Amino acid sequence: MTQAIFESHVPGMADATDEVWRMIEPMCARALQKLSRYPDGGEMAAHKERVACLMAAREAIPHLDLAMTPQGFAVVRNENLVPASKDRVDALKESLRRSYTTALDALQVEALLHGWGLTDVGKRHIDQLVWQPTIAQDIGLRVPSERLRVVGVGSLLHEHGGGDAVYDTEFRALRPRLLAAHYALCDLISPEQMGELLDAVRNPPLMTPALQRLRYECLCYITAHFDGTPLVVHERRLLEVLRGDRAAYSAWASSSVCRAQESTRYENHTDDGTFFFG
Repeated sequence: MTQAIFESHVPGMADATDEVWRMIEPMCARALQKLSRYPDGGEMAAHKERVACLMAAREAIPHLDLAMTPQGFAVVRNENLVPASKDRVDALKESLRRSYTTALDALQVEALLHGWGLTDVGKRHIDQLVWQPTIAQDIGLRVPSERLRVVGVGSLLHEHGGGDAVYDTEFRALRPRLLAAHYALCDLISPEQMGELLDAVRNPPLMTPALQRLRYECLCYITAHFDGTPLVVHERRLLEVLRGDRAAYSAWASSSVCRAQESTRYENHTDDGTFFFG
């Protein structure tokens, strides 16, 4: 790792001298060590490099007395450098937080191609379909901004309803709602079929076109679950997909959930020998 590499990933902390870098260099080394739990190969080295730089920059900010210079941020060393305003430093922190979230998500997606999803850590991490903030962003989930909280907007919003984009902190707040949607989906498509779908998410070569189609419909269901809109259309669509290709969705077809969904329900007719009022 070099100063030039670090500053290419974190241009907001570019320094005309090397003072910032000398403090951050060991933090980068520690960050790379933490990332060693992810596999190597392919584009992993580049992803690890970027994530490590962002991790180190976030760790360093509380320990740096930052000042603004024509080149970016620098460490205050004398009276000729004016400390950066709190707003500027806060903006840098927020930018780094968002960049870190996106970079870590990209690293994990690449890691799936190298077997990470089959490890114990990967399996625990991918415990439902919306398993990282980027996926929540892709399906339009947002959280209410402080202004919207004040006026009483509900706990989750779709992208057309306003609110803040989902990054690491927001994603942790969404987890209970995401798990609720996950369990509702398991009740509909069966835990067995959900397990097969998650296995394919963890191990991309297993993701067949049929499973990709099911994943898409499940994500549409999750979006509706958060919107608070009626789920009946999505439930019907999911069952149409499952019933349309039983061979591809054999885990559902052989499940007790499927048997319950397709069992004949008793109707109380007046000409029935066991007719009763009720």
